[in-house]
Amino acid sequence: MSECEYCKSRNMLPLSGKYYCEECEIYYIYKDKKQEYSNLPIEDVNQMCVRDHLCRRCKSKYSEKKTIACTTFREYFRRLPLCEKCKKSNEKSIKNAFFRNFILYKMYGRVFSVLSIILYTTWFYLMGNTILYKVAMVNIIAYKKKGLRLYRCLLDSILVTVLGLWNWSSIPFYMYCLASMIYSKRWYYKVPVNLDSPPQNILEYLEQLNIGKRKCRKT
Repeated sequence: MSECEYCKSRNMLPLSGKYYCEECEIYYIYKDKKQEYSNLPIEDVNQMCVRDHLCRRCKSKYSEKKTIACTTFREYFRRLPLCEKCKKSNEKSIKNAFFRNFILYKMYGRVFSVLSIILYTTWFYLMGNTILYKVAMVNIIAYKKKGLRLYRCLLDSILVTVLGLWNWSSIPFYMYCLASMIYSKRWYYKVPVNLDSPPQNILEYLEQLNIGKRKCRKT
């Protein structure tokens, strides 16, 4: 397994028949050519509820019925609408709540929404048929599709250059990028901001808890 099926990271470490994804912080097994969950980073902590330990402002934000689309806990935690103080003091509890629930919110769908496709294509059209325009378009699509880091986006640009896309006229290149956005799909998790409430499907929740746990490595 060279690339994580969920976060697209290549930081996959083979350990005793399992694969540890440093980005997901999860142990996976590879069975019948499919990547499956094995061990989740859930710790034993005394704090069971997050909301009661938040400041007044964060309690209000935490109680809102909003969700965060993410591929990893790190992405979820970064986008969580809480102040830095509340995040830091509740990180372990939030992390436990996330990993107890996230599988129930797994989805497979478009990387680019209809609105984002319209906005990107309009912006690209206004930029004109320049090298800067093509570099920006290729890198944004690559980043959104796979969450690639800067150096990998630049490698994609070099590949596109080698394939001769710079020499394409505006319409073929425009159609190529538009098709890339329309047909790009990936796995992701649409996780609620408020994880204190029990999941709606309690049976799936109980089954999910049977997945092996592991103690988080101390930092």
